Amino acid sequence: AEKAGLLTRLKDEGLLGNTQRYLGKLAGQSGVNANTVPAVASVSPDEQFSQLLAGIHDELKALDTAATPAAPSAAPMAKAANPMARNSSDISARSLKNASPPAVSSVQTQKRIERVQLKIQALKKMYAGIEQSFNDTEQQLKAANMPAEILQRHHAAVAQYQSRQKQFQQLSEQVERSSGAEQQRALVELSRFMGTHQNAKPHQFTDPNKLPFGSPSNKVRKPNETKAEYQASLFPPKYDKIMLAGAIPDGLKLAQASLPVLPVAQDTAETEDIQLTPAVKAKAQELNNNPVQIYNWVR
Repeated sequence: AEKAGLLTRLKDEGLLGNTQRYLGKLAGQSGVNANTVPAVASVSPDEQFSQLLAGIHDELKALDTAATPAAPSAAPMAKAANPMARNSSDISARSLKNASPPAVSSVQTQKRIERVQLKIQALKKMYAGIEQSFNDTEQQLKAANMPAEILQRHHAAVAQYQSRQKQFQQLSEQVERSSGAEQQRALVELSRFMGTHQNAKPHQFTDPNKLPFGSPSNKVRKPNETKAEYQASLFPPKYDKIMLAGAIPDGLKLAQASLPVLPVAQDTAETEDIQLTPAVKAKAQELNNNPVQIYNWVR
């Protein structure tokens, strides 16, 4: 049932996210060199895969920010108001629109590109293990006699992964083969692809016995049947030392430990909130002015 629920969610996952549920069996098979790809060692294969994708996307977003051309100055816009200058302004606008992205030349940008390429190489080493994991999962589903719908979902997830993996590989190979302005355009295309297909967060198992809602527990404490039990519930032992830490000041009168057996006048006296009308007094006399009987009648 857990695997069936897992496969139900696979169609809505992001870029290559469909593979992350299957990577649990790939330990020792990824072939990724932790020395060449920093910050991904000592983690599970699915976390490693997710970190590589997130790292590539972060580097690409940083490259997009660094390569964004500066906004055109206001001088050409002011000259556009002059009819004699409109033709030149139109030519400038078309030139900016059709201009190629600036070539990558800075040392910092080149280092980012190298890190992207290292992570791409690390992902490629995991492809074979991913495909094998898909095959293993299909065999497990068949061995468990899962319904045909589950197998169809699995096949749809595999097809979606293979389609996006193929697109990702084509774009990444363009980044590796090209240089200069052509490489910059390839990086922009790869960044756009990864922005469209966000890498999804792996599904977190939810314990059905620890939900934030549900029926109340039938495990209740036993009722207090003695005075000692009642007082113990009011003053747990962990508070005894705090209450007895200081001496009782002189002149302080404590409340009575027990209530009087018979009602006193204060029990049925008028208060700021309750005025005793003739009808109320008549009913109280009918109930023998007994607070318990009055309470039960009101209840």
